[in-house]
Amino acid sequence: MLNTISRFGVAGDAADYFRLLNPYFLESVIRLSAVKRVIASCDIFDEYGTMLLIKGEQVSQAHRATFLQRRLRDPLENCLLVEGGETLDSIVGDCLDLMRQNPVLDALGGASESMVALRGMGHMPLHGALQLLLTLSRLYNRSHYDKRLGAMIICAGLAHSAGLDDDDTDMLILSALVHDIGEMYIDPEYLNDERELWPDEWEHVASHPRIACAFLGEFTRFPTAVVDSVLQHHERGDGSGYPFQLAGSEMSPLGKLAGVADTVSALVMRGDFGFEPGLCKRIEVALTLVSGEFPPPAVSFITTALARLNNDIAPAVSGRFAERVLPILQQIRSARRIAEAQTSSEVSELVASVSRFALETIHVIDRSLHEIGAYDLSHVDVLEKKPDVMGEVCLLLGEVAWRLRHLARSIYLRVHQHGSASDQAQVARLVAALSEPVFVR
Repeated sequence: MLNTISRFGVAGDAADYFRLLNPYFLESVIRLSAVKRVIASCDIFDEYGTMLLIKGEQVSQAHRATFLQRRLRDPLENCLLVEGGETLDSIVGDCLDLMRQNPVLDALGGASESMVALRGMGHMPLHGALQLLLTLSRLYNRSHYDKRLGAMIICAGLAHSAGLDDDDTDMLILSALVHDIGEMYIDPEYLNDERELWPDEWEHVASHPRIACAFLGEFTRFPTAVVDSVLQHHERGDGSGYPFQLAGSEMSPLGKLAGVADTVSALVMRGDFGFEPGLCKRIEVALTLVSGEFPPPAVSFITTALARLNNDIAPAVSGRFAERVLPILQQIRSARRIAEAQTSSEVSELVASVSRFALETIHVIDRSLHEIGAYDLSHVDVLEKKPDVMGEVCLLLGEVAWRLRHLARSIYLRVHQHGSASDQAQVARLVAALSEPVFVR
């Protein structure tokens, strides 16, 4: 799959890609058929003209093997209809319920203009294929579904803050709804929030924006601006994102805002909608730790709105400071040495480039760690007597640990996309050093 997804979606004919049934998508459809009527909206044939289902026939467990063994004449997504499936009106209703439960989302999307834009989405129709996937997501991956709703709410607030017109506002909110739809085609094991993925495993997850782009191109008539926003929601202004490491002006304005909304929603929707202590501070750190990742006006809107909630105090933490900070400092030191060696040795320009990028990112992280006194262990006894200060330090350390893993994944993806086997071997030590799991509690 990873080799067939191209810069703009699927290499060649997208319909041809979707005619080969994805087993994870099919498994979800079969599960859905046990609780809702999923019927053929047309006669379904394999590539040789053999009829597999007649129009109006209900999909059931018995069809699993038949579908997996055949290549279809038309993508299955185009041939199914789910009765009582999700509509944009029901999805907007879920958004409003979520805002009532979560004060952070209410603060970000609760302005009257934002609410008007969000409610206005309820009148739009949903294509059958998209309705099917959203219905599947709501039933069987509720946490990811709620994360999309959170992004919709945040995008409504960002659109109003940025002064977008009605059309751009609608497109931004719509892109938030569908930005992670490609995850329906990925092994669910890689999407388990409790699992730490190594870079080669994460590469599968990193394909989801391209799969979503291909899906939208094949099964909807959404404007190009929506598709671009979906494709770019994990890109970052400094070039550290994926899947194509775009930067600055290479990204669309809506894509930049979608990236902010996705990042914030992912943090807000952790747990059970709880307004956990330090959440607003955690969001602020995530958006500002590395300058240039996100558009400053959008960051300003988020941090200003959240400041009104008085939740910027990190949760108190007790324990031994050195045990928390030393593993990360050692990890950074090891990665820096490897990267420095690779920038000064006989390596390809690609390897030198990613090594320089790693050093630049480590420098930014180092500066933040110096600012909180992480390198000065002479005051450890004072810190350990101040659980509130320890809490802020640990919050930053947690974000740093995540950033190091993200850097490892970014380097791995860039070299595996554009480099040779020799390049991949040369960056393996750097990727391993940055990927070392460090747990900060």
